[in-house]
Amino acid sequence: LAEALAALDPDVLITLETPAALLSDPGPLADALPFARLPRSPRAPALRTSIPLLAGAERDRIGPHPDHVFATLDLGRAVLAVMGVHLDWPTFGEQAWQLEDFNRFWRLLSTPNLVVAGDFNAAPWSAAVDRIEDIARAQVIGGVRPTYFGGVGGRGGRIPVPFGLPVDHVLVSQPIGVVDI
Repeated sequence: LAEALAALDPDVLITLETPAALLSDPGPLADALPFARLPRSPRAPALRTSIPLLAGAERDRIGPHPDHVFATLDLGRAVLAVMGVHLDWPTFGEQAWQLEDFNRFWRLLSTPNLVVAGDFNAAPWSAAVDRIEDIARAQVIGGVRPTYFGGVGGRGGRIPVPFGLPVDHVLVSQPIGVVDI
């Protein structure tokens, strides 16, 4: 897995439900992306990048919710904040708690250049995604890209979703532009 991810040649990589193997022995991934915000335990979001982290950025840390990871990247003349989120299913109230926690976490920050990426377990037209857009002052990159096709079990059940649902998103703040996705 580490070799396959490194072969994608990303500048920033956010993994959700990060396997323990990527934390304990990342191999070529750590070589390609030496700067990291790693969780204390597996199955949480992790962030790796080839771009140096901003020195002394005290606000950069995992949490306060274990399903968020945040880092400020030092681009030289500017900084870029990158956040990975993994929201729970909206059916049992856990997602509402996570959104409140995201709001408290966001209030600690004041970074105009922001990318938020992750598994929102919500469609782009949902109240949850709308709420994160409002809180982060960022917009979902347009287009419909189904990423969940059901049938895997868990709280989602084994109900197939033939055409898929777009539940994984990337949001960017202005003036960040997106060339390709």
